[in-house]
Amino acid sequence: MRIEFERQGGFGYFPGRRAAGVVETGALPPADAAALTELVERARFFALPARVGDPHGLAADARTYTIEVRQGDRRHRVQVSEPVPDPALEDLIAELQRRTRARSPDR
Repeated sequence: MRIEFERQGGFGYFPGRRAAGVVETGALPPADAAALTELVERARFFALPARVGDPHGLAADARTYTIEVRQGDRRHRVQVSEPVPDPALEDLIAELQRRTRARSPDR
């Protein structure tokens, strides 16, 4: 599974500077890959609409996340606006932030 993750907005955000990353489950230890796959399944990611949350009601420091998951022949892209309405989706976002933050050249 390949997951592309991008975060925009939030406190201290500068246009043109975005936090993005890619997570390939095939490159992870088996337990980590299984845990990430479970998070995608618990969030029912492939059943989500293209937009989750209300981007027009955002506070100035709110974030928007774009997640694209490719698994076999399936491919789905979702844009999520804070506040994240689903705890399972929030858990997925937190894990993707953790995994991409460690590899981000801006940090």
